[in-house]
Amino acid sequence: MKVYCPECAGCFDGEPGALVRCPHCMVEEKKTEAPKKDSPEGWRVECERAVFHANVLLRLAKIPGGVGSAIAEMIRTAPRSVKETKEIPVTSLFGRMILEAHRLSPKDELFHSAVEYFEKHLSAMAPKRRAMLEASVTGAMMGFVMG
Repeated sequence: MKVYCPECAGCFDGEPGALVRCPHCMVEEKKTEAPKKDSPEGWRVECERAVFHANVLLRLAKIPGGVGSAIAEMIRTAPRSVKETKEIPVTSLFGRMILEAHRLSPKDELFHSAVEYFEKHLSAMAPKRRAMLEASVTGAMMGFVMG
């Protein structure tokens, strides 16, 4: 039976009274849900993801408060390529925090999510974009500490 969407007046097959989403409206929702990668909103989300995952590792390593400079340093010292993820120097803050977080919370889902973010997303980021991310996060974190 033909059903009409009350939002867009589109017609589709369905049963009257059944809870069914309009396929036309769902397509439009998908187009508008995610911000474009280089839009201000998309860039804010990118920076927030990096800060969130760095803060997770610091918290799991029992570093209190997620100090802004530590978050910025975690992102700065994280591996810059997929090859570097295999050889993380234990002298870097990132290397020490990964080891400590793994020692204290090896089965924590947030730990695995953070490691995956740094291994697959941040290490694969283009160098210029990565430099811009580091500068943005450092500026925001330093402004947060000073403000």
